[in-house]
Amino acid sequence: MDIDGSISYPEDEVFKVEQKYQILNIANYCNECGNCTTFCPTKGAPYKEKPHMYVTKSSFDETDEGYYLDSKSGEPTLLNKDGGKLISLVDKGNSYQYETDLLCLELDKANFRVVSVNLKSTTSQQISIRKAAEMSVIMEGAKQLEYE
Repeated sequence: MDIDGSISYPEDEVFKVEQKYQILNIANYCNECGNCTTFCPTKGAPYKEKPHMYVTKSSFDETDEGYYLDSKSGEPTLLNKDGGKLISLVDKGNSYQYETDLLCLELDKANFRVVSVNLKSTTSQQISIRKAAEMSVIMEGAKQLEYE
């Protein structure tokens, strides 16, 4: 929110996915043994560095960090816990609805530009939508999985 109370949407940054394989770690099946580090088709240690995807709602509910894709409601919804705080990204067809404890905004799926915003607080602050971009990639990957 600007000084005069208006909301501005400056261009933020370019978001790039630089690894084409293995964008997430299936936390329910990982015992953190480190074996994936040896066989990882890209780089790094997936169990440490990749986002943790939980394939059951109950396992997601028990953690403070990670992701869960709820596709039963008709609109795929990716839930994320980050330090215990809940963030959601809903696939609305041509747009995403991204919601945090600070705001709810609609993003155009084609170019990821802000379509609308609903602030939950009047505190003046700068908010990045990088997390929403990351979640959109994780959601598309998670949609390829079949579980629950």
